Amino acid sequence: MANLTTVTVEGNVAFENYAFRSCPNLETIYLLGDDVTFSGSQFACHSDNGDANGITIYVKNATVAARVYAAQISAYGYEVKILGAAAD
Repeated sequence: MANLTTVTVEGNVAFENYAFRSCPNLETIYLLGDDVTFSGSQFACHSDNGDANGITIYVKNATVAARVYAAQISAYGYEVKILGAAAD
Protein backbone atom coordinates (compact mmCIF):
# COMPACT_ATOMS: atom_id res chain seq x y z
CA MET A 1 0.00 0.00 0.00
CA ALA A 2 3.01 2.27 -0.13
CA ASN A 3 1.93 3.79 -3.47
CA LEU A 4 -1.66 4.48 -2.37
CA THR A 5 -2.47 8.19 -2.70
CA THR A 6 -6.30 8.27 -2.70
CA VAL A 7 -8.98 6.16 -1.00
CA THR A 8 -12.69 6.38 -1.81
CA VAL A 9 -15.27 4.59 0.34
CA GLU A 10 -18.76 4.74 -1.19
CA GLY A 11 -20.88 3.33 1.67
CA ASN A 12 -20.93 3.03 5.42
CA VAL A 13 -17.82 1.40 6.85
CA ALA A 14 -16.06 0.42 10.07
CA PHE A 15 -12.32 1.13 10.27
CA GLU A 16 -9.83 -0.60 12.51
CA ASN A 17 -7.15 1.38 14.33
CA TYR A 18 -4.25 2.30 11.99
CA ALA A 19 -6.14 1.18 8.88
CA PHE A 20 -3.90 3.33 6.65
CA ARG A 21 -0.71 3.44 8.75
CA SER A 22 1.50 1.91 6.05
CA CYS A 23 0.53 4.43 3.37
CA PRO A 24 3.30 7.06 3.34
CA ASN A 25 1.99 8.70 0.15
CA LEU A 26 -1.67 8.92 1.19
CA GLU A 27 -3.06 12.37 0.46
CA THR A 28 -6.84 12.08 0.10
CA ILE A 29 -9.60 10.01 1.67
CA TYR A 30 -13.23 10.28 0.57
CA LEU A 31 -15.78 8.88 3.04
CA LEU A 32 -19.01 9.09 1.04
CA GLY A 33 -21.32 7.09 3.33
CA ASP A 34 -23.80 8.57 5.79
CA ASP A 35 -22.12 6.84 8.71
CA VAL A 36 -18.70 5.55 9.71
CA THR A 37 -17.33 3.93 12.83
CA PHE A 38 -13.80 3.58 14.13
CA SER A 39 -11.98 1.48 16.68
CA GLY A 40 -8.92 3.19 18.05
CA SER A 41 -7.44 6.67 18.13
CA GLN A 42 -6.18 7.06 14.55
CA PHE A 43 -7.00 5.42 11.28
CA ALA A 44 -5.08 7.57 8.79
CA CYS A 45 -1.42 8.44 9.33
CA HIS A 46 1.86 8.11 7.49
CA SER A 47 3.78 6.50 10.33
CA ASP A 48 3.59 5.08 13.83
CA ASN A 49 4.17 8.51 15.39
CA GLY A 50 0.77 9.86 14.25
CA ASP A 51 2.05 12.01 11.37
CA ALA A 52 -0.93 12.65 9.09
CA ASN A 53 0.53 15.79 7.48
CA GLY A 54 -1.01 16.54 4.13
CA ILE A 55 -3.91 14.08 4.39
CA THR A 56 -7.28 15.61 3.54
CA ILE A 57 -10.35 13.62 4.54
CA TYR A 58 -13.53 14.53 2.67
CA VAL A 59 -16.77 13.49 4.33
CA LYS A 60 -20.46 13.62 3.47
CA ASN A 61 -21.82 15.26 6.62
CA ALA A 62 -21.03 16.79 10.02
CA THR A 63 -21.72 13.52 11.87
CA VAL A 64 -19.03 11.69 9.93
CA ALA A 65 -16.68 14.68 10.36
CA ALA A 66 -17.11 14.54 14.15
CA ARG A 67 -16.39 10.81 14.18
CA VAL A 68 -13.25 11.31 12.07
CA TYR A 69 -11.97 13.98 14.48
CA ALA A 70 -12.63 11.64 17.42
CA ALA A 71 -10.89 8.75 15.64
CA GLN A 72 -7.85 10.87 14.74
CA ILE A 73 -7.31 12.20 18.25
CA SER A 74 -3.70 11.01 18.44
CA ALA A 75 -2.86 11.98 14.85
CA TYR A 76 -1.80 15.43 13.68
CA GLY A 77 -1.47 17.41 10.45
CA TYR A 78 -4.63 16.24 8.68
CA GLU A 79 -7.66 18.22 7.52
CA VAL A 80 -11.34 17.24 7.38
CA LYS A 81 -13.68 18.87 4.86
CA ILE A 82 -17.41 18.38 4.44
CA LEU A 83 -18.29 17.91 0.77
CA GLY A 84 -20.62 20.59 -0.51
CA ALA A 85 -19.74 23.02 2.30
CA ALA A 86 -19.31 26.65 1.25
CA ALA A 87 -15.48 26.48 1.30
CA ASP A 88 -15.32 23.53 -1.17
